[in-house]
Amino acid sequence: DLTRVRRPSRGSPTGAEQRRAMLSAALGASSVVGAGLLLSLRHLADGPPPKLSVRLAKERAERAAVCFKAFLQKTITFDQLLSGLQVESVDAGGVVRVSLAVSSSSCAALLAERPKGQRRQLHEGALMLLVDDVTGMAMRVAGRAGGVSIELSFSMVRPVFADEVLTAEARTLRVGRTIAFLKIEFRDSSGQLVGVGSHIKHVGAPFFWRVLHGLSSRYPWFAQWMHKRHMGMLEHVINKYNLKKVADLSKDSMEKVLDLKRKKQDSETSEHGVSRFEAFVYYPMLNPLGAGHGASSAALLAAAVRAHLCPDGSEDKIRVEITEMSVSYLDPVPDRQAADVIVMPLSDSSTTYLAEIRSKQGHLYVRGRVTAIAHQDS
Repeated sequence: DLTRVRRPSRGSPTGAEQRRAMLSAALGASSVVGAGLLLSLRHLADGPPPKLSVRLAKERAERAAVCFKAFLQKTITFDQLLSGLQVESVDAGGVVRVSLAVSSSSCAALLAERPKGQRRQLHEGALMLLVDDVTGMAMRVAGRAGGVSIELSFSMVRPVFADEVLTAEARTLRVGRTIAFLKIEFRDSSGQLVGVGSHIKHVGAPFFWRVLHGLSSRYPWFAQWMHKRHMGMLEHVINKYNLKKVADLSKDSMEKVLDLKRKKQDSETSEHGVSRFEAFVYYPMLNPLGAGHGASSAALLAAAVRAHLCPDGSEDKIRVEITEMSVSYLDPVPDRQAADVIVMPLSDSSTTYLAEIRSKQGHLYVRGRVTAIAHQDS
């Protein structure tokens, strides 16, 4: 049959050809395995929290609350102010209810100093710390990773005074790929609303940390191992450098911790009503990442506004009430460095002030908008 063409038969493959074929097959298999591993890691890092049964979701939420409570009791960062925080209940949907006894016996730095005859009240820095930490806990009980603050704010109906029991309920509103929105409500022991707060958080952590969180949210044994490892490392650092005594906030008032010092005013700043202060950011004012804590930065801004409204020698005659505060974080405040705190009144309001934390070279770290009312006491 002339239509058929007989192909010449090939001999058996040579050794070199066999090696090339084996190498090609190995490369193809490794590519498939590598692609599958990468997809698995991407799912751990960026995928939604696993859908668990009601029981397992509740256990995950309770475990997250217990771990966070243990961190508050052991840490030497600014978060230690909330070592007396009590977790009342958690919900796997991202809701946390807590209570805090506002007392100098539990932690003196919770309260702001007041002249004799005035009732002490919860400092704005401690209030902002509640907004930060409790909303962050609400994210964790929902199986979400943490992050860094973009903006913290609160609005108070009235101050929270010493010896009151403050209750708070934090709720996760929405968590996107990189941004989370959270809110919190504060109530007194009778259930009356005393204030609200909000928290905008950046949750785009590095890829490796997102993978670790994905593993922790799926495997309880891995989450427990990670928690024990972190607590062990924290205890080792504290004991090695004897930081417990250096960073103890239980005895000093908030003003002593902040140690804000007024700078000498020049003619230009005095003419425009600008006040300048200096602060040194050190261990008790840091966050777990080793930079200035967002709540301690807010405390510096509040203290600066209060000092702006109370010139030297007038603290006994003027009572300052801060009703609203919104703080935006542009860059981390470096640790163990001096920083300038600047307060200036906004031209369109007699009760609203712009406060900033800047480096000595003028680089802007934190900017806040503070509404404060000065009452003249007789």
